[in-house]
Amino acid sequence: MQITKPNMVQLNNFFDNSTKNNHKKMLSFSTDHKHKLDEGKHDPAIAELVDLIKQPYDDFQQTYASVVSNYGYYQGKTQQTETLFNDLGRKVKQWDIAVQNVYMDDTPEYTMIFPNKRGAFQKGTYETRLEAVRALEMSLDRFPDLATVLSDVQAFRQKIEISRAEQQAVEKRDQDLRIALEEKRTALAKVMHRIFGKLLFIYGDQYTRIEAYYELQYFQRSTNTTASDFKLIPANSRVKAIDGIFKEVDQFVLSNKGNVPLGFFVTDDELSPTPADMTILQANESQVYSLEELTDGKAARLLLVVNLSGEQTRFSVNRATNDSIN
Repeated sequence: MQITKPNMVQLNNFFDNSTKNNHKKMLSFSTDHKHKLDEGKHDPAIAELVDLIKQPYDDFQQTYASVVSNYGYYQGKTQQTETLFNDLGRKVKQWDIAVQNVYMDDTPEYTMIFPNKRGAFQKGTYETRLEAVRALEMSLDRFPDLATVLSDVQAFRQKIEISRAEQQAVEKRDQDLRIALEEKRTALAKVMHRIFGKLLFIYGDQYTRIEAYYELQYFQRSTNTTASDFKLIPANSRVKAIDGIFKEVDQFVLSNKGNVPLGFFVTDDELSPTPADMTILQANESQVYSLEELTDGKAARLLLVVNLSGEQTRFSVNRATNDSIN
């Protein structure tokens, strides 16, 4: 549930504003804040705040870990499915040759079996290619002399259907977990905002004492973005968005202008494995991220975009300069 925007700008929840769609930032922000509160819990007033943040923080942290774990599993299932669809090109070649051993490619029987030759199996979405396999299976069923080919097509179709179904189930689990994580982030932001109010009550105008409970860098936002056109990213692919020498202070405005989630991470090589905790941006969302939040821990030279869905989509990446949140 989103936080209701107040009529008074002074009531804006800046913890929510600065971490919206940025779960990695919220994890770092809240963890640092909680540790600082823990250090002061010898004071009964601060101990009360420690108790206040504990449950929403634990809920967010545990859900975050579940997202990372499930996403790694999702990546593995996606790789399994991709391997099978990549193998489909080799399999259809074998089936085509086996059919031509009985019916040459200029016969009516061959046309009944392969009306579009191999093209439908090698291009298109997962679903259209899988439908081509199903159609081939139905066509082969009309030819008893191709029973061996039919048996192989059936076995492969069942294998790829199972893999695809498992992948989609884990994908749905990923989507559900991310919805839950955003709800936990919002709940935690509300509590952090309440704690800020309580710290104001406890310390009054002793602002340095209040600031001591926060890492001020997390209150930063970015503006003045450089223009960038939206780029296309094909289904089930990774593309390079930016390369060069990145600085620690660099921030990036990421925009997902499609209907499927996209992943973003900074690394040193285009062949680097996709990290399980890479930043995920949901459909039609934009958000600012720091270099620290995007990096996979290696030298920062490339910003890569990952599309694990079966749908082509659009994105943009802009560099930005810092401006503090008021």
